[in-house]
Amino acid sequence: MVFYAEEDVAEVVRSHGLPKVMSEDLKGKPGHVTAYVPRLSESQEAEGVAPREFFVGIGKRSEIRLKHVRKAACAAVSTLKSKKLTKATIIVPNDIDVPSTTIAGPHMSVNEPRRISQSDVVHGLACAILSGSYKFDKYITKDDDKNVPFESIYLQVQPEADVSELQKVVSRSMVIAKATALCRNLGNERADVATPEWYEKKAFELASTYSTKLAMECLHAADLKGLGMNLLLSVGQGAVVEPRLILLHYNGAPESSEKIALVGKGITFDTGGINLKPTGFIEDMYIDNAGAATVLATLQACVELDVKKNIVVALCLAENAISNTAVLPSAIVKSYKGLTVEIGNTDAEGRLVLADGLTYVQKHCHPTHLVDVATLTGACVVALGEYAAGLFTNDDAFSAQIRAAGDNANEIAWPLPILDEHAEELKGIDSDLKNIGKGRYGGASTAAAFLREFIEKDVKWCHLDIAGPAKARGEKVQGASGFGVHMLIEWLTKTSL
Repeated sequence: MVFYAEEDVAEVVRSHGLPKVMSEDLKGKPGHVTAYVPRLSESQEAEGVAPREFFVGIGKRSEIRLKHVRKAACAAVSTLKSKKLTKATIIVPNDIDVPSTTIAGPHMSVNEPRRISQSDVVHGLACAILSGSYKFDKYITKDDDKNVPFESIYLQVQPEADVSELQKVVSRSMVIAKATALCRNLGNERADVATPEWYEKKAFELASTYSTKLAMECLHAADLKGLGMNLLLSVGQGAVVEPRLILLHYNGAPESSEKIALVGKGITFDTGGINLKPTGFIEDMYIDNAGAATVLATLQACVELDVKKNIVVALCLAENAISNTAVLPSAIVKSYKGLTVEIGNTDAEGRLVLADGLTYVQKHCHPTHLVDVATLTGACVVALGEYAAGLFTNDDAFSAQIRAAGDNANEIAWPLPILDEHAEELKGIDSDLKNIGKGRYGGASTAAAFLREFIEKDVKWCHLDIAGPAKARGEKVQGASGFGVHMLIEWLTKTSL
């Protein structure tokens, strides 16, 4: 496989000995793949060998960005999978110089030459190869329909390349891809299996595997009740399997006073409760645990990469089931923080489990930085589509770090506001707060405003609403996408607090 820019078509035809007519087929657009089958020798004909060459466009040099290289890498892997090819050699481009240009927008404003390093290209290729190999085939019984893994993919670089450094890049990419696959497996498991109890077992497996680096604690329903974590309890009170709060502690920098908390929404199935979700909205609610899956998988990668940070991961786990014991709309529930909340809609449950989880983590673990991750609102999908997470914060510098990490990971986090008016909508009449705003508009911001009520003033906080990108929606790839794992790892490994 050869990657090329639009301006290089003539050179590609010449250097690879292609027929001149191929110049009409080589478009050079990002992700455009052109196949060429050379004339076979007699021995190849006899052996039934049909080598193929693929030429993958990465766009115009003046417009190339890392995301275009990644798009090309994903297209290359998709081509191999579609043709059931298990072996390939990919010729890796050297550093790609991009002419000086101005890039303006909420993320950056730059007017200087940019270079896409070969390390970045190798990282993008490795992640694409490994993620392209993923398929949730646990329940597929026909061998022909199961995933066919790659046998060998060789990355060919120029002799002057620093191979040892590139091998480190590939190793890191493999850790990230492994964690992303874990996140997808957790999210794709169906809710009759993936209960809060099942999640506890998965967390215990991780803690046992890395017993010298991780410590685990689990608060069951009786513990939650004794503490007064009534919001979390209320969401799961209609389910057969009781809710729980799981914490995993990792001290990668014991000499540091800084600590990071990653808090994940883990609704193992969301019926909507008494405010039952209708057909068309309820079918994939087994993925409503994606926030918990993301932070647990991120922790696995942090341990394997020996990240020098102190991290506590909290999984807020409950099944929002409908039954004769389910919480009723209009119920007023006292939170662990002490604020009372009127349940205006039982389908606004994610913010309830997070509220108690956030309070517990801050009270007992004392983080300096806190990120919560949740498939929280359909309103965020309406606002941003399926392509980006909504990012809310109380600290702009912290938000900028998360955004930059997302850009590096090709997982976009887009800043959205919490206005005073959003918070005003949540004031209760017979309670301190309501769990929903006054109408259908601005739901992502009112949900974030609700969470902010449970954040202490000295804690730097970011809320990631991943409701859109947490689900893969391709023709052949559906279910949990693993979004957010790569972003958080980029932030944790490359950012100084």
